Amino acid sequence: MSPSARPVRVAVEALADRPERTFSYLLGSELGDASPGSLLLVPYGHRLALGYLLPGEAEPAADMKMVEAVVSAPMLTPDLLTLAEEIASYYRAPIGTTLAAMLPPGLESRLLRRWVVKRPDELPAELIAVRTFSLSCAYSALVDWKRVSAGATFHAPVDR
Repeated sequence: MSPSARPVRVAVEALADRPERTFSYLLGSELGDASPGSLLLVPYGHRLALGYLLPGEAEPAADMKMVEAVVSAPMLTPDLLTLAEEIASYYRAPIGTTLAAMLPPGLESRLLRRWVVKRPDELPAELIAVRTFSLSCAYSALVDWKRVSAGATFHAPVDR
């Protein structure tokens, strides 16, 4: 365990051996000070999953994984988090699913995703060519859109 990381309780929207089960992760200090109710991106099995930071102490484990990212500020109040845990316990429902039901539908698909290339000089030439092509296509589309908005006729290229 890194000295700059703290253990946190996270609910993941997934099936678990016990519906009320939460998972313990390490939240690194470089990710900021996330509060209960925040959305997190955590490793879950062979994928990354959206998790909900819960209040309380995490169960210590020897092989805790690191939280990948803090996705948002708290979206659920402490009262809603308490209510969700009570509902999950009473109805034997997964806590992650209960929390997800308290948020607007389709929230995960509306999250803005951004990637930062830390060392672009290490990218393979194929990716750099694709990136350059994508930017030139975007520029061409913008120029064509400006022509159309100025009253010029526009003919979209057709692939055959």
